[in-house]
Amino acid sequence: MISTQLSRKAIPGPIGDLKKAWLDMTDEERAFWMDLFLSPEKTLFDVRAEILKRLDIDIKHDSTISKFRSWWQHELRYREEAELQREELKRAIEDNPTWSLDQAREAVLSKGYRRAEQTGDFDLGVAIIKQDLAAQNLKLDRDKFEFRAAELALSQIESLRSIKADSTLTEEQKIKQARIKLFGEEAVC
Repeated sequence: MISTQLSRKAIPGPIGDLKKAWLDMTDEERAFWMDLFLSPEKTLFDVRAEILKRLDIDIKHDSTISKFRSWWQHELRYREEAELQREELKRAIEDNPTWSLDQAREAVLSKGYRRAEQTGDFDLGVAIIKQDLAAQNLKLDRDKFEFRAAELALSQIESLRSIKADSTLTEEQKIKQARIKLFGEEAVC
């Protein structure tokens, strides 16, 4: 699934400064700047002057504004796709109560892939693939952890039973002792 987190890659120079300022703005501030960037009455020179005045960022070339505008529109498309995917996932879960979360996620990602293909937005398609791979890797890591934890718990079942039976320990202390037994002292800080 696409993340709604805007890209915070460190980019040197005025365009990087402008992106950082944009990411730190409130929605109201962004609305002001979007209106300014899209205003037919304002030239790029006017926009650069306003950026210098309000944000203290000296942009020397119109192409920097154009690059920023492309980045901003790109980020906006990703946010819209992320919102759409959240809504589709919720709907898929509601409409298909027997589906697992992975089945619902797969259906939503398929729709996202089709949208990217139909619109020719291959950057969006790549972003969906990256998010899908990250989600699959996270699931695999979780599955590995759960398997190892279950395997370890089975190997320590007698010790865990004695911890559970110890009436001198509170529930919180029992859990802490079990965690220490399973994962070591350093895991329980």
